[in-house]
Amino acid sequence: MKKIDQSVGSFNDSLIPFLSDFEVNEIQFIESVFDFAKEKHFGQKRFSGEDYFIHPLNIAKELIKHQPDKEIVAAALLHDVVEDCEVSVSEIEKKFGHEVAKLVDGVTKISLIEMKEKALGLEFDKNHISSQIDSYRKLLTAMAGDPRVLIIKLYDRLHNSQTLEWLPKSKQKFYALETIQVFAPLAERIGMSTIKSELEDNSFPYAFPEEYSAFIKNITVAKEDREKYIIKIIKILKNHFPGSEIYGRAKHNFSLYNKLLEKESLENIFDLVAIRIIVPTVEKCYHALGQIHEIFAPLPEGVTDYIAKPRENVYQSLHSIVIGPDNVKFEIQIRTPRMHKIAEFGITAHWYYKEKKIRSTGEKDAKRWIEELGSGDIFGSKKNFFSDKIFVFTPQGKIIELPKNATPLDFAFHIHSQLGLSCYGSKINNKIGHISAKLKTGDIVEIIKNERTKPSLDWLGFVKTNFAKNKIRDYFNNLERPKHLSIGQEIVNTQLMKFELLPITEKNFKQLSDKISRSKLPFNDLETALVLVGKKEISKNDVIKVLYENANFSENKEAKKITGVGNVNFEIGNGITYRLANCCKPKNIDKIIGYITLQKIITVHKANCPETKKFDKSRIINGNWC
Repeated sequence: MKKIDQSVGSFNDSLIPFLSDFEVNEIQFIESVFDFAKEKHFGQKRFSGEDYFIHPLNIAKELIKHQPDKEIVAAALLHDVVEDCEVSVSEIEKKFGHEVAKLVDGVTKISLIEMKEKALGLEFDKNHISSQIDSYRKLLTAMAGDPRVLIIKLYDRLHNSQTLEWLPKSKQKFYALETIQVFAPLAERIGMSTIKSELEDNSFPYAFPEEYSAFIKNITVAKEDREKYIIKIIKILKNHFPGSEIYGRAKHNFSLYNKLLEKESLENIFDLVAIRIIVPTVEKCYHALGQIHEIFAPLPEGVTDYIAKPRENVYQSLHSIVIGPDNVKFEIQIRTPRMHKIAEFGITAHWYYKEKKIRSTGEKDAKRWIEELGSGDIFGSKKNFFSDKIFVFTPQGKIIELPKNATPLDFAFHIHSQLGLSCYGSKINNKIGHISAKLKTGDIVEIIKNERTKPSLDWLGFVKTNFAKNKIRDYFNNLERPKHLSIGQEIVNTQLMKFELLPITEKNFKQLSDKISRSKLPFNDLETALVLVGKKEISKNDVIKVLYENANFSENKEAKKITGVGNVNFEIGNGITYRLANCCKPKNIDKIIGYITLQKIITVHKANCPETKKFDKSRIINGNWC
């Protein structure tokens, strides 16, 4: 986008020449917006000294070239009035409708992101894009809510990038870095390659001044040679493709700089020069490719068919690297007029190809434009553009990605499990908020913790992340762990004694635990195994088989006669002794039971002895006198 006039004229002088494809009622609507915005910006100046209203006016002019709806033109003219002119969004809605107000609100929210300098200030690195920068791009997308907001913001950023020299030195570098690492990739992702390249080249000298100086010093002569070479190639091709549009371009500075970092030498870069041939139909694209290869020898494996298999942003072209005069390798791109428009201007090209009479507006159509480009979430999966995620800031400026309707408690657990467990309250944008409040994109969240805070099962009713839910459940499971451990150990030990095996004691605990850790069971320590037995989630015999893998687990079913006060017949293994209980003093005529003690002794009780009601049923065996 080139600089246009430096003074604001009347509506007729400034915009009418650009509105020939708009209906009369649309032109009248845009004129009312023009007059309102011009009045609100009256007297305001940019850093360069020019009238401020030139900025939104130039953005509107550029957008009009793509024949968008009247609402996006209006929003472009009004995009700074909320931030700079004390105009409310509700006032815009009252005067110009909900659609325009929504777009202006989206652009304003992006401009007023409070934490961006903290979020990105320490993260920029020309050799590495951090996850924080990727999150910031997603944050912009989510805050926009409508792809038309992003388009206005990109043109806003493009116009501002042309006047970086007027910014205070303290802001130039950050602004340029943000443009290159956030806004240029956004433009590329939605197919606006021309905007992307201009954003990068305008910002390059301010983002990386030392690298830019060295680059320009070493590349100036080569660039002049490339431009002469382009003219030579175009002359040759015009003889073979009469009537076709043929363009040439030398690789953009910032793109070439990055390629040189990778390839180290100009000789290793094959698209220093790119020639574009525009032909009427897809069929003629393939026919032209054959003609090109008759004129210039193609490089083996140098053909890429983006018509049959478009890029993610729906870019289409045939590419071929060929060897031209003087043995110079260069790239040929062959495409139709529509492909060319989309390649240069992405989403906005779709407006251009809508018939004027069916020019559409609204959120529904904006979403469809994105879907037509094959992109839902602009930086990720092909989901709905209107994301199911939110992006919030820590007080230090870090961006945290959470699911929609997430709460400060989800935020706390995301930062650290212990912070979640001790979460007492929160501050949202410096105001006290409840830990169950629903967060929204752009919120700054601070957690108030108290080490004496105890989690509540009620928390499971409002947290959204599985991580938070699992940590809360783990907390309550751990509270019950000692009880289940005791129960599990008693159950296993009782069974061990029935099998005449040594019980688990403090002395042999580590040795037995090592056996568990080497097993294929879904846990790796004895304590966890016993807890699961206590919770009845696994069988006691599963654990015993690992602890005593070579033991004989068949119980002796032959009754053994033991002489005492009377003959007692129990189904027990050898080596188990017994004694008569003093509490009930059983006799030969009584029905009896045996109770295995922790000392591996059977105590004989009358079957109706009151003490037996206290017994662990798993340690009771039946018997009779004989």
